[in-house]
Amino acid sequence: MSKPKVPDPSIRSRAGDGGPAPETPQALTPIPLPIPSHELTCPAASPARQVADVFWTWDIPSNRTTFSDAWPRLLGYQDGEFDPAAHPWETLVCAEDLPGVMARIEALLAGVEPSYAAEYRVRTKSGDWVWVLSGGFVVERDESGKAIRMTGCLFDNTRTKELEARVRRHAALVTLLQRVAVTANESSDASDAMVEALRAVCEYTGWTAGHVYVLGPGDDELVSAGLWWAEDAERIHPLREATRSMRFGRGIGLPGRVWATGRPAWIPDVSREANFFRADACGACGVRAMFGVPVIAEGEVAAVLEFFAADPMAPGDELVRMLTG
Repeated sequence: MSKPKVPDPSIRSRAGDGGPAPETPQALTPIPLPIPSHELTCPAASPARQVADVFWTWDIPSNRTTFSDAWPRLLGYQDGEFDPAAHPWETLVCAEDLPGVMARIEALLAGVEPSYAAEYRVRTKSGDWVWVLSGGFVVERDESGKAIRMTGCLFDNTRTKELEARVRRHAALVTLLQRVAVTANESSDASDAMVEALRAVCEYTGWTAGHVYVLGPGDDELVSAGLWWAEDAERIHPLREATRSMRFGRGIGLPGRVWATGRPAWIPDVSREANFFRADACGACGVRAMFGVPVIAEGEVAAVLEFFAADPMAPGDELVRMLTG
């Protein structure tokens, strides 16, 4: 089976520009477009959203595709700004998604599927990615049954993908909470529960390591509890050594601020933080960001969990809400 040609970008290249899909013998006759293009609905869309944002038509013999005016606007271009010849479709589709899209086109051309549908990312003018859902089908064949015209549509599916990602994050947070709760209930040692909390949060977020501070003998400073979790223990050895002897009074340093306020605190980039006590150790370990969260017992801060990340960042709102319950 030969690989399908990518539509000519001189008008507008597009993944939805599929090819022939052989049907039953009765269908091998010219098929006029049955409805006006402005009333066309997307075969790939859910019933909740049947009106597409962009429409396209592919003239297969000339390999030319036309798109409605909404296509450049979906990509963030103003009227007259977008040059189709300078932006071939295959250069706009995310490289991770392109092979799957091409496989669906091949399935249509081979007659395996009666229509084309694909969901993928395209790059906008700003360099960001938007998700689109595209669908199409053959609307005209010649007397031999060869497809000569296709039409289809696509719509911006970014919002739906964002909602799906939020659902996945919420489910992961629920799982994280369940794991920590089970460990806390089954363990007679609070240390085991704290280490499990460090591990669960680090695995959920992808952060490098976590550590526990507790109140010292006089309850007037935070000291290291010696409890750590790290994906690579050897990598964070300099940080562990630097932390071993650290003491933080109320309001001093990140742990002290968490202790004083009873609220999470973070440093998005420790390399930009003035008077940061463990700057050299963090640099040696490749740590850039820190996040601290209080452990509350009977209305008072009993411990502080601190986490370290390799990249500059701040924790998401959902994680902050979950950890402060």
